[in-house]
Amino acid sequence: MILEKKQIRQAEQASGLSEEQLMEKAGCRCTELILDRYPQRSFLLLCGQGNNGGDGLIIARQLSGKGRSVTVVLMQNEVRTAAALQALKQLPSCCQIQKLSELDEQQFASLLEHADLLIDCVFGIGFHAPLPEALRPWFQLINRCRTPLVSIDINSGMEADSSGGDPDALNSDLTLALGALKPVHLFSREHGKMKQILEVGLGFSQMRPSSWVQLDVLQIIRMLPKLHENDYKSTTGRLGVIAGSQGMIGAAQFNLEAASALGCGMIHLISDPDLMLPLQISCPHVLFHSASQTESELTALCGRWDAACAGSGCDRMAQIEKLLDFLLHQTSLPLTLDAFALRLLSQHPDWLCRPRLILTPHPGEFSALYGASVEDIQRNRLFFARQFATTHHVTLVLKGANTVVAGADGRIYVNQTGNPALAKAGSGDLLTGLIAALSARGLNDFEAACAGVWLQGTAADKAAETASLYTIRHREILQGLDHFLLSHQRELR
Repeated sequence: MILEKKQIRQAEQASGLSEEQLMEKAGCRCTELILDRYPQRSFLLLCGQGNNGGDGLIIARQLSGKGRSVTVVLMQNEVRTAAALQALKQLPSCCQIQKLSELDEQQFASLLEHADLLIDCVFGIGFHAPLPEALRPWFQLINRCRTPLVSIDINSGMEADSSGGDPDALNSDLTLALGALKPVHLFSREHGKMKQILEVGLGFSQMRPSSWVQLDVLQIIRMLPKLHENDYKSTTGRLGVIAGSQGMIGAAQFNLEAASALGCGMIHLISDPDLMLPLQISCPHVLFHSASQTESELTALCGRWDAACAGSGCDRMAQIEKLLDFLLHQTSLPLTLDAFALRLLSQHPDWLCRPRLILTPHPGEFSALYGASVEDIQRNRLFFARQFATTHHVTLVLKGANTVVAGADGRIYVNQTGNPALAKAGSGDLLTGLIAALSARGLNDFEAACAGVWLQGTAADKAAETASLYTIRHREILQGLDHFLLSHQRELR
């Protein structure tokens, strides 16, 4: 379950428990999980002034009751909320309590180094970056320390509803997400602050249908088109691909091979004539057409397609602008745009006024589309992706370590599959082919984008089971996809 900050507040109110009862429940559950993984003797709790600090005080009491040595440092020198004050009063006398203001750097560093485990309870889901400057050097000191650290709910310095937070937010070995995952937990690969995340159930229920989509193998298998005994080439997806130009033949080939890997029955490629011979050798099943098409020829050709994609490796294709303008304004095909097509789109914002559009930018391409800096976009990928998708009524695939798929209706999917083997040129071309093939095979725009992203990541994970991340090529990734589909062949029929 994924809940935003506002939804967490609603779930807490609907639970029927008081703040004190919820805090006690969370503290007890966290203590059990901590001791299960870290059965050490000495614990240092870093507590803030709010309810997250109160969680830490209850954990301190629980640990002390189980015979552990416990020290609490009040990082903001005081406790303010009623529930946290109550937890402070219940601390046994054997717990050492120190205020940060009464420690110098050497004393604080000594506490950090001599503890077996640090427990971070400074800021909770109400935090907004940046960090208070008075705390920044202390946070930097904690991050330099080698003692393992567990963060309660979210890492202090991170924002619950965004993809990031302050650069000096605390780095954790384990983060215990209270009640539900928060959006920030989904971006652990992007911000690199959380090595491992565990959801700590508190009995919360979903108040209303969530805009956050979570995918697993079973959901993907249900989503993929089934194969039938009476299928033939025109019933398994007819895809048009506009890709490739001089010096960029690989982009077109990756589009075609990815689409073929998902069983598209008919694939048409429009490309520069010079590329035809080598592509026909590598992809003999594809129908080839010159980029120099008349409008009537294009009309007839597009009438034979169920979906189309355009832009991969088209930088030197002289007719690409004319072809893209035709697809956008003279057809209603589901259309996936990548690479050079996105650059043209940023120069023609009026082209966005069209239904059935899937855009697949990396942060640099999205920066040109949106008009914000790459740095700003990377700081809050969720906000920018969702706003762009809902404003322009498109499906947006914002690529990255945790690729974001934002739907025109406000739905969000943050991908958790994949590995660094995808961090190479051509991976985006494979993804475009996968998404476009799923569109041609009947999935709606949001489903096609989510499934394509999930499948590519899973294929890379499969490839990593038998090859080094350094040496995995796109061929191995497609083989990984084939292995996945083969293992579920029975369910797909």
